Amino acid sequence: MNNIIKRLLKYFSKFLFILLSIIILLYFGLWIFITMSVPIELKQLYEQTNIVDLTERQYRLIWSTWTENNNFRFKWYPIILDGYFQDGIDSYASLLLLYKNEKTLALLNSSPSRLPVSHIEYGLSRYIKWDNNYKKAFSVISTYGYMNNNIYGFENASKYYYSKNAKDLSERELISLVILYFSPSRYEIGSHASESKTDEIMKRIFN
Repeated sequence: MNNIIKRLLKYFSKFLFILLSIIILLYFGLWIFITMSVPIELKQLYEQTNIVDLTERQYRLIWSTWTENNNFRFKWYPIILDGYFQDGIDSYASLLLLYKNEKTLALLNSSPSRLPVSHIEYGLSRYIKWDNNYKKAFSVISTYGYMNNNIYGFENASKYYYSKNAKDLSERELISLVILYFSPSRYEIGSHASESKTDEIMKRIFN
């Protein structure tokens, strides 16, 4: 009887090992397939984005404001869960690159050989995350992000709202622009909601 149980456990262990190996291979195979299927035009658009002229301290302040932590690395989730947690800088940058202009979107929709746009968006997000350059990812947002009043980009918003270059913003002013990007209608510069949210973030980061 003991021999039978030992034999069954041995077969089960082998089966479990093979099953886990297959799952891991499928996981990475799917990840590679989706990432490799991202059009080269979008990858080049990301690679060609210039790093915005901000100080290291400003970049870290932006990251802390955005992610609510000081760990300057992107979070990784399994493929299934990642679909529910794509709310980081990588996914916002992916969206902006994908929908930057109508020509890019038309190209993606007109080609039957490409993945659905939602899959390409996800693959580009993973590509950006793999690069793990939060300055580059935020620079995409800083360049193309909508900042209310028909203004795009943090540099333009800085000049419009505060009459100064982005690298010259105070910590409070920079935080106010980051949350403005989150919700341009809710956190309009100078509004009560903007001031309250900025106070909340300042206390969390500096206290």
